[in-house]
Amino acid sequence: MLRILSVLIVIISLLGGGYYLSGGAIGFGDAIITSDLSNLRKRANLFLEDIQFKDFDSAAAHHENHLSETIDIPYLITRLFLVKPELLEILDYEIAYAKIDSSKLRGRVKYQINYKELVRNKFGKRELILYFYRPDTSSKWYLKLEDSLRKLAPDKTKIVN
Repeated sequence: MLRILSVLIVIISLLGGGYYLSGGAIGFGDAIITSDLSNLRKRANLFLEDIQFKDFDSAAAHHENHLSETIDIPYLITRLFLVKPELLEILDYEIAYAKIDSSKLRGRVKYQINYKELVRNKFGKRELILYFYRPDTSSKWYLKLEDSLRKLAPDKTKIVN
């Protein structure tokens, strides 16, 4: 009996270690153990860590090189949380899910973020989905926020209601 219990403890420890080392990329159904999914989750976590510590230049660098200088991360924060970045404390964040499409070139990561508005002393929770892409399966993941963060001129040929 003691031997069976010891074997069970070893197996559970190995599975737990594998889960930890994979960045939590173990799932069920279409989310299976993959290094791509683990890399995507790590990249998304690095981006949110940069925002949490107000390193906006580093957060912008998660986009392709030619876009990183045009990305306005403080604008993103103000738009999402309705407060200026210096008045916001991101307490913690957790990945709700991460998925990669069938082409393995697009991915998305959904977060639940707990935060505090410093002036109002108000706590809140937001959900955020980050979209990623890569040119080919051997490339690293790039964040796809630039369309909503750059100041773009409206297309005069399209009708807006």
